Amino acid sequence: MIEVNDLSGPDTLKKGKYILMFYTDWCPRCPPIISALSSIEEKRRGQFIFAKIDFDKNPQARDFFDISGVPAILSIRDGLVLTVCTGIGDVSVCEEAVSMLCDERS
Repeated sequence: MIEVNDLSGPDTLKKGKYILMFYTDWCPRCPPIISALSSIEEKRRGQFIFAKIDFDKNPQARDFFDISGVPAILSIRDGLVLTVCTGIGDVSVCEEAVSMLCDERS
């Protein structure tokens, strides 16, 4: 897992497969989602990178991706956003987002 911010995010996400999660410290649903994504990243070693970004501290990224709530998960391939899921309460959504990103044929 890596942490990105307004300055590092755009360049970091240009090449490769990423799950980007917007979170906040005050969000009660964020820690279980972070834990689930970290676990999935470990199981799928090398297939994608899990990146997280603090929603409150990074308004440029929040605006760029048009994120208005947390938790929010984006699947990104080579800088292109494939899916966006916001307001997630169920960790199964994490697995679905990763599967869509990693199991995609192309």
